Amino acid sequence: MKLIITGGTGFLASNLLDVFLELDHSLIVISRSAKPTKYHAHENLEWIQHDLSESKLKSEELIPCDNLYHFSGATLGANLDQGGYCKANEETLINLMESDIKANQIIFPSSQVVYGNINKKNISEGEIIGFPESAYSASKINTENWIALFQKKLEVPVVIFRMSGFIEGGGVIDYIIDEALADNDIELFSKGLISRDYLLLDDVINLLVSISEKKFSKELHIFNLGSGEDIQILQIAKIVVEAVGSKSKIRCLDQKASMENFVFDIEKVRSSLNFHPTSLIEGIVNYAQLKKENKLLK
Repeated sequence: MKLIITGGTGFLASNLLDVFLELDHSLIVISRSAKPTKYHAHENLEWIQHDLSESKLKSEELIPCDNLYHFSGATLGANLDQGGYCKANEETLINLMESDIKANQIIFPSSQVVYGNINKKNISEGEIIGFPESAYSASKINTENWIALFQKKLEVPVVIFRMSGFIEGGGVIDYIIDEALADNDIELFSKGLISRDYLLLDDVINLLVSISEKKFSKELHIFNLGSGEDIQILQIAKIVVEAVGSKSKIRCLDQKASMENFVFDIEKVRSSLNFHPTSLIEGIVNYAQLKKENKLLK
């Protein structure tokens, strides 16, 4: 297959790229960064260094492809201002679509933030888009609207995955594990009674690879992507402490968490795309033990 991936050095895109290279697909990566040394030996990989937030692609760089994975953009962790998120997410998408790349299908990772601070444990794709809580969430909502507009114009299948946070994504899970490994007190807001949804990176990569040869109908397809498991942060903290043999004390604070309950209903992606994620606790325990092993090796 011929595949295009934008944002090739990012967290999700770089991991997907490595798997596709092992499968010997023909790949084109569009990235602001120069081609990393580790990819120089791959003859089936073309690397186009181009900043899509600044301009469209040149006409000679436009080529037909089977699937376009558009992963360029900024995450919440980038801590940009309003203009920064607009440029990194919205303008990047617009410049890519106006480059007239001839893709049979487009796959786009969106975020749970489009639902706002909804405080629910069974959030389906039919849920009304929430009020943006930040410049980042506004940019993700707007980017979804832009890609829906281009889907009608281009008349190609567009698949949007609204993803929860990653277990390995540097958020609450990493905080709990890092404090546990250091035997520090673990402080949990809202007394740790908030339920959050998380994804394991390998589960997402496996799904993205599995759909690479699937033919979607020429419309907009939206899927929630998470574990779908209702597990409180306090329970996660207790399991991590036990898993790594930590002496940490868990302190349940009255201070309210910035985000309330959030758990996806994943029945649509489970039934339509055969997505069966790893147990959330299993994924967290394995990740915690891996981080412990890596710490001991240093």
